[in-house]
Amino acid sequence: MKTLFILISGMLCCQLQAMSQSHKQNTYKQLPKIYRDRDSLVRSVVADKNYTYWEYVEGGIDTTKEGYVIFSKGKRPDSVKFKDPGGSLFIGCLPAFCYKYIAYVYNGKVGYIISNEQFIEFMGDIDNLQEAVLLAELKTGVYPDQSKKGGAYLQAKGLYEIILTKETLCPNTKEAFHFTIDTKGIVKKVSKGIYFKSPACIVI
Repeated sequence: MKTLFILISGMLCCQLQAMSQSHKQNTYKQLPKIYRDRDSLVRSVVADKNYTYWEYVEGGIDTTKEGYVIFSKGKRPDSVKFKDPGGSLFIGCLPAFCYKYIAYVYNGKVGYIISNEQFIEFMGDIDNLQEAVLLAELKTGVYPDQSKKGGAYLQAKGLYEIILTKETLCPNTKEAFHFTIDTKGIVKKVSKGIYFKSPACIVI
């Protein structure tokens, strides 16, 4: 009888431990602060093609001047010269104006990524959590909030479960959306409802 009691107790302990580990694995974690910096996310992009060289650049109103290179990957050929192509990728810098673009060399030819659609093609398959967040941002206009209610993730092999925020400025509201993303793109998007509401308006 004593042996049976010890055996049952041992089995229960193992089950409780397994349940505890499973709960920890299935708990959403808050997205780190760095995920609210889009430039940092772009650094983690694994390009879909084997580019000889590419650089991530900030351009401004005066397109006659060469943009500011935020970072680059690969070795830039000495003979290559880039221009500022303008564009609509990651427009910002309010109240001033700026945008980002990618200048690249592929098969000996110069090219540019200047729109959200082109950037998504540039990423290709979703290789990491950073790319998954960027994809959701570019396709649906969401962002990672500093609150876990609107900025969290759960990662499994080849699958990303992400909670991001869509904000309305007037009146100021924040609505959480749950995304399921695999290597090929967004599989599912579901609203989790409004988690912040204010009668005030945000003026940019």
